Amino acid sequence: MRDVNVVRGNMTKSNLTLLSQSREKKNAPAQRLPRSMQCNIEKYGRKSRKELFLDAMNELVPWRELEAIVEPHYPKVGSGGHTAALSIMLRVFFVQQWFRVSDSGIEEVLYDSIALRRFAGVDLARAPAPDVITVSRFRQLLEAHELCDKIIDTVARHLDEKGVRVSTGTISDASIIYAP
Repeated sequence: MRDVNVVRGNMTKSNLTLLSQSREKKNAPAQRLPRSMQCNIEKYGRKSRKELFLDAMNELVPWRELEAIVEPHYPKVGSGGHTAALSIMLRVFFVQQWFRVSDSGIEEVLYDSIALRRFAGVDLARAPAPDVITVSRFRQLLEAHELCDKIIDTVARHLDEKGVRVSTGTISDASIIYAP
C-alpha cells in the first residue's frame, strides 16, 4: 500500500517540493549550520537587556582571580565524573546568583538561552551543559571549602571599586546600577 499524505491549506508547488524533499531526508542525520552562519541569520537582531548585563559582567568580574581562589580545590577535568571546566562552573554559579536560578533549573536555562550559554562558555557542539549533579557538586565543593562567600565578596568588592552595584532578580530583570 502506498503512503498517502494529506496536505491542507494553500501550498504552492515549491512548498510541496520542499515538503517532499524533507520527507525523503527524514532518516538522514540533521545537519547543523556552521557557527559563523548561525550568528548572521537575524538581520534585525539586537542585544537584550540580559545580553547587555552578561556582556558587562564578562568585562567587570575578575574571573581569573576567582579561578585562582577555587582552582586548588577543584578536581581536574577528565578525572572522573562529569566535571566541567572551572571557568564554566564559576560563570554558571554567578548566573544562578544574579538570576536566582536553582541547581535543578540551571541546566534547562542553559539549554534554553543562547545568551547564557555564550556567557558561561558552554558550546553544545563540544559538550553538554552542566547538569544538576555537576552544578550541585560544584556548589557543595564551594561550601565545603567556605568559598561561596569568599568569591561573592570578591566580586562585590571589585564591582564596588568600579562604582557598580548589581541588583539580582528573575531571569528577565537582573540589572546593573551605576552607583555614585
